[in-house]
Amino acid sequence: MELRGVDMRLGNVRYWGRQWHDMHAELARVAGGEWTGRLDGPPVAGEVRWATEGKGRVQARLERLAIEEATSSAAEAPQGGPRDLPALDVVAEKFDFRGKWLGKLELNAENAGDEWRIDKLDISNGHAKFHSSGVWRRTATGPLTTLALALDTENLNAFMGQFGYGDYLKRGNGHLEGNLVWPGYPYDFTLANLAGTFKVEARQGQFAKIEPGAGKLLGLLSLQSLPRRAFFDFRDVFSAGFAFERIAGDVRIARGILLTDDFEISGPSAFVTLSGEVSLPQETQSLTMHIVPEVGEGVALAATLIGTPVLGLSALLVSKLLKNPLGKVVAYEYQVTGSWDNPEVTRLSSLPPRTASTSREPAAATAAGATP
Repeated sequence: MELRGVDMRLGNVRYWGRQWHDMHAELARVAGGEWTGRLDGPPVAGEVRWATEGKGRVQARLERLAIEEATSSAAEAPQGGPRDLPALDVVAEKFDFRGKWLGKLELNAENAGDEWRIDKLDISNGHAKFHSSGVWRRTATGPLTTLALALDTENLNAFMGQFGYGDYLKRGNGHLEGNLVWPGYPYDFTLANLAGTFKVEARQGQFAKIEPGAGKLLGLLSLQSLPRRAFFDFRDVFSAGFAFERIAGDVRIARGILLTDDFEISGPSAFVTLSGEVSLPQETQSLTMHIVPEVGEGVALAATLIGTPVLGLSALLVSKLLKNPLGKVVAYEYQVTGSWDNPEVTRLSSLPPRTASTSREPAAATAAGATP
């Protein structure tokens, strides 16, 4: 007797180390041996079709799909290799990953012998578009996933708001692209096991005022988490919310540690360069920081011409060189170590002489408790 259909209600299903609660599956076998029907439950709802020939192909058109954190060990994951996985053609209008709404998901993947090839893994919403492709393969040390990705957003505030940081960044647009690799299946990545390279760029935004201990990495980039003694007579530039015209840099990542030697933040009030490393898992940093306050773009370039220690300046600054008085040029150089919440700041270079505001420096430094 051939099974022609199923209608099941399951209170709890464990699959690939995850719990799926209150599931209802209504499927029917149709001509050609395919199964078609509908799945309904809190994590997933929509129409599905499963072709059984070969390694199989799953086509799904879903109203929603939610993937939560794994609740058990990797030992429950499938033990086969890429050649055992079916092809996937999935569209989910509402996609949540680990408790965060991301947007619309489009996934196409094919079985290609020793590889499971991800031809398309795209996520889009009203303010951001994420495009990626890659491959999952079995290696001698276990499964390995590689992904080439690109992210574009026209609203940095809305994009960061998806992850709980919308109050820390105003306006702005951004672009990120790169290549990442991590051990495990495509959904297994964590900060501690990421490796790869990427390029980041953001324009025309502003850091909002961030309270101590909040904002984490954004607090570091906005420079508001640095002790007041690091700012001297330009601390108001950062504490009230640093507006930026451009943020750009190339970043390498290994075991969750970010490394850069050319990260730039430029704005009408200051020009900042960062080099060194940041640990995402440990939330610590070891960075060399250069600050040119009152930058006005051309001042930063003028600083390089008179020998002040500023690195990584953009060639676009040349056009405004003559619009800024050289008497305002000052560069500060620091080493920043310790945790994001409580960074330790050490001055690495002495200050050059100033013509217009030399008298303000001793008072500001003394008030901040700095050591000359």
